[in-house]
Amino acid sequence: ALDAIVRDFIADNGATAATLGYRGYKHSSCISVNEVVCHGVPSDKVTLKAGDIVNVDVTTVLNGWYGDTSKTFVVGGEDVASDEANRLVRTTREALRLGLSGCRAGARLGDV
Repeated sequence: ALDAIVRDFIADNGATAATLGYRGYKHSSCISVNEVVCHGVPSDKVTLKAGDIVNVDVTTVLNGWYGDTSKTFVVGGEDVASDEANRLVRTTREALRLGLSGCRAGARLGDV
């Protein structure tokens, strides 16, 4: 269901999903739940529960340009998630923020 929402949103905005059809991939996004680190395959057989950590990864093509984004959510909000889940989400967001602060013209990968 989430992948269908992503697919429709992409199409409604004039873009295409870069993942759809890539090496036979049949989805418009990658959806990772809990222990799945990245590039989870969307499935209607998975029912999300309050407190689950869900990452939605979307890559689109618009006017020949590729855009790639990823966002992590806690189903039901942080109030229903375990302390461990909230700590993981907070820590990874902080690591991203710190890494991005090292990105600038002339910087090297090791600076990040």
